[in-house]
Amino acid sequence: MALGVSVEELLSRPRSDCLLIFADQVISQSRSQGQVKVFKLLPDKLKGIEIDRVEFEPEAVIGGHSHLPGTKEYMTVIKGEVVVHVAGETYSIKRGDVFAFPGDQAHSYRNPKRSPSIAISVVIPVPAHT
Repeated sequence: MALGVSVEELLSRPRSDCLLIFADQVISQSRSQGQVKVFKLLPDKLKGIEIDRVEFEPEAVIGGHSHLPGTKEYMTVIKGEVVVHVAGETYSIKRGDVFAFPGDQAHSYRNPKRSPSIAISVVIPVPAHT
């Protein structure tokens, strides 16, 4: 054994850092009396970072929670439409649109449609400028 590594370890295949999570094993949360389902797409615990698929039942409403100071949230709709209320303004995000907003402010989401809507939400802490 040289440098603390065995010959077997040197000759063996490298260990994979890959992780496949099957659809039925993705962690999810039911919110707003079951009207909204949030699928946690980031299996690693990274402080302040979230990637979620959000499925809204028809006309569902859900309150967002304020994230860490300086956080940005990005949302894209992949089916239907989602209305986001933040900083006293209301924004309608349609399929394919990307909406960026300050995630550290109070916000809420609403599906204005009579059919389900699906969106992807990405929350990232943005370092303060010095």
